[in-house]
Amino acid sequence: MQAIQQVLAGRSRYTGAELAELTNDIAARRNASPEHIVLGEILDVLGLYLSARGSPDGEFVYSEPGWAILRRCMPSRPPAAWWVGVPLNERLKNDLPAISGKVGERARAVYFVNTHNPSGTVSEPAQSIDFVRAYARDRRLSW
Repeated sequence: MQAIQQVLAGRSRYTGAELAELTNDIAARRNASPEHIVLGEILDVLGLYLSARGSPDGEFVYSEPGWAILRRCMPSRPPAAWWVGVPLNERLKNDLPAISGKVGERARAVYFVNTHNPSGTVSEPAQSIDFVRAYARDRRLSW
């Protein structure tokens, strides 16, 4: 507890070099470019990144209801051509098979929250991890 308090005393809420170091470490571990790694406390960072970096014919597949901030941060995207929402399943969990079924050739990003908000449900950890790993290898989803 004392060691944690000492470290936290010298930290602010926002990081500096640590964020760049973490980004580079993740990129090296995933054999990806650091510009493909987006870290942030607030989802508007991701929305702005996708809006700035996404191709005009791409699709963003996400579980809904989802965070509206992502859509608000992407005003230049025509909704019909960009947003592919996938409803939760009957247990109000992310419907990972249905999400997979919506990931087509135009998909550039896949997004789901686990623990889902606002439902508060948790998808099975092993299934979620397998899902993320499968798409992490799909270079089509890289900008």
